[in-house]
Amino acid sequence: MKTLFYPSIVVLACVLVVGCSKIPAAAVPVVVAAPSPTPTPDDPLKPTKEHFKAALDQYYASQPPLTIDIQSEFPATLPERETGPRRQTMKALVSAGIVSEEEGDEPIKYYNPIGTYLFTKTEPGEKYSLTDLGRKYYSTTEQYNTTYSHFTYGRYAVREVSMFTIPSEGFGQTMSEVHYSYQDFTLPTWARNWDLESVFPQLKSDVEHYYPDTKVFVLTSDGWQIQQ
Repeated sequence: MKTLFYPSIVVLACVLVVGCSKIPAAAVPVVVAAPSPTPTPDDPLKPTKEHFKAALDQYYASQPPLTIDIQSEFPATLPERETGPRRQTMKALVSAGIVSEEEGDEPIKYYNPIGTYLFTKTEPGEKYSLTDLGRKYYSTTEQYNTTYSHFTYGRYAVREVSMFTIPSEGFGQTMSEVHYSYQDFTLPTWARNWDLESVFPQLKSDVEHYYPDTKVFVLTSDGWQIQQ
């Protein structure tokens, strides 16, 4: 007996018996199914911690950087008599090495109770200027005719994807809930300053901690994306 196999083709097998009577060949249909494609490990539609982490990293890379913000511009001069929060902030920036301090006079404008300008008096004080280090991280914005100074100290990125739920259908979409943690891995040396951390609590938190979070992902033709 001789049988010929061709994938996905129906063939006829001829059966002959020798030594006895001749039996007509029987038509035997043989169907061979094509093998199913094997999914590749890097298939973007497959739910994996690596794919979720990549999508989360892309999300955090698109967010604004982390900054400490000051309602002031540089150089800035403060009169000696000013000892409040603004003075503490400037001293902390000096301690971190991103601002320098030197003696300088500050012109002070005086107004009467109804807001009419009276005169300007120069008072001794301290002048604060950006150092070479500070200029590397410095930017400004304008809002309502007020200048705000910003020192960029990092950007969040994913620390770990700890788990995700088995994808399920909901609202016409395939969804998975992803649990992960994130933190700032790019803190410059100047940001790890005790005086600065005491003035900017968020900076202190970013130095010492990472943050757990949860986001819902939906499956798209381009892979897993954060639900908007």
